[in-house]
Amino acid sequence: PQLPNPVPDTVLMSAGDRYTELVRRVKEGFGRFDADASRNLMTRPVCMKSNIQSVLFAPGSLDFWVANADSENVASHTRYTRFNLGNLLRGGGS
Repeated sequence: PQLPNPVPDTVLMSAGDRYTELVRRVKEGFGRFDADASRNLMTRPVCMKSNIQSVLFAPGSLDFWVANADSENVASHTRYTRFNLGNLLRGGGS
């Protein structure tokens, strides 16, 4: 089934009220997203209460950011750590 209120040139994954909030956030910042703003798209209430890991990937630079839930916070409300896929594949670390 098709999602309501599609946003051109995007892939959005969520459902129900969380999807509605995600669409609102994307439309509000469309064309102006950097890594920080993109990570903020994934915060509550868009992420689920069971959000144990959040990952953002920037294909142009091969950078990606990973956040893991802790004992008090869902993943998207914890610190993100940046890695670079190209460096990791070459054995050069993050």
